[in-house]
Amino acid sequence: MALPVKALKAGQEAYWLDQIARNREEYFSGRGESPGRFVGSAAHASGLDGVASAEQVRAMFQGLDPATSELRCAPLWRADPRSKLAAGPLLGPSRPTPPSRA
Repeated sequence: MALPVKALKAGQEAYWLDQIARNREEYFSGRGESPGRFVGSAAHASGLDGVASAEQVRAMFQGLDPATSELRCAPLWRADPRSKLAAGPLLGPSRPTPPSRA
């Protein structure tokens, strides 16, 4: 499914759904977002085509298949701050050392 570029996590789908333009005038005046659309061969093979309904969007954010409601993955509720590491200590050992002049 094609969604806006903004990263969203489980629990934030209601915000995005509230921002969808209700008509063409809202969208073209900049007062609303474009709705999500199913695209690609995998979506077509699953019978998903066109604009995603609010129920399908909520299902995907909960890790459910939007066509069958089967559990596909665990939803990402928040980012773990421990996963953010400073790059400096990781890059230091990989820097080449200049040849010594003997």
